[in-house]
Amino acid sequence: MASLAHPRRRPLALTLAIALATAPFAQALAGPAEDKATARELAKEGIAAEAKGDCVTAIDRLERAESLYHAPPHLQFLARCYTKVGRLVDAAETWRRLTLETIGPAAPQAFKDALAEAQVELPKLEPRLARLTIRTAKKYAGLAIEVDGKTWPTAALDVPRIIDPGKHVVHATASGFAPNEQTVELGEGKSDTVTVTLQPGVGPSASVSASVAPTASVAPTAAPGPSPWRTVGLVTAGVGVLAVAGGVFTGLSANSKFSKLEADCPVRSSCGIPDLAQRKSDIRTLETATNVLLIGGGILAIAGLTTFLVAPSKRAAGPAVSLQLSPGVGGGHVSLTGSF
Repeated sequence: MASLAHPRRRPLALTLAIALATAPFAQALAGPAEDKATARELAKEGIAAEAKGDCVTAIDRLERAESLYHAPPHLQFLARCYTKVGRLVDAAETWRRLTLETIGPAAPQAFKDALAEAQVELPKLEPRLARLTIRTAKKYAGLAIEVDGKTWPTAALDVPRIIDPGKHVVHATASGFAPNEQTVELGEGKSDTVTVTLQPGVGPSASVSASVAPTASVAPTAAPGPSPWRTVGLVTAGVGVLAVAGGVFTGLSANSKFSKLEADCPVRSSCGIPDLAQRKSDIRTLETATNVLLIGGGILAIAGLTTFLVAPSKRAAGPAVSLQLSPGVGGGHVSLTGSF
């Protein structure tokens, strides 16, 4: 790998990007043009990130690129970064996949270089892989084993399974048994065995926890609603506002009629309008209505607002009812308690 950190690396990344764009063989032409174009850009970013030592970014971009459009350089740079971050199993399988590639003589040189590097790196990497064997002291019903949070297949029990070197956490559970957790650390190329022994206890099969009992709550039969006095207050205030508005309207009408009368009869002592008496009577009627509406409406509005503010906001809530079921562990008994 030391020979790869060479000053010519940046031109190599550019060459690989060009190769991805111009590969003439049939496999490279498969897939939508949009996927190929997107994969090309992702590969450029991934190759550049790997050259800078940012394998987290490189792995993300190159895995995306490979999922859109297969090309040997994707796998080449992924395998390099998998190795750097300690994912030796992923690196070995990626190099192995490259060794199985079949490309024609017209393939880009970058593709041929990827295959050639795989032929060299895979034999170097395989001896570094670790192996872990997990055994059980006896058969446990409902046995489930996880290593580092990932399910360990049942088919892999009692046989060495290839795994990355480093620290691993083995977590085992079974019906009616307490969980068991062990830590094992494997060096490169080393093998180890973990034997799982479970002790009787509360396992994942227990349907009811001894400390937590299921509860069933019944809400009050009638949810508290707004006080009727607040409703009365709102209605009263609304009527008062409407009355005041009516008083304003009649007042404006009376003022308009009075202005019209003054215009038609500027000299009151010698006014000869035939309907003078009727017009005066209409004006007095409107004035009376205005006074009644303004005064009465104002009183109603104030009374309604006062009622709304001083009334309680909610009715008293009805009695709450709650029930609690408490089954004993193992289903031996059930108790029913309630409060009202």
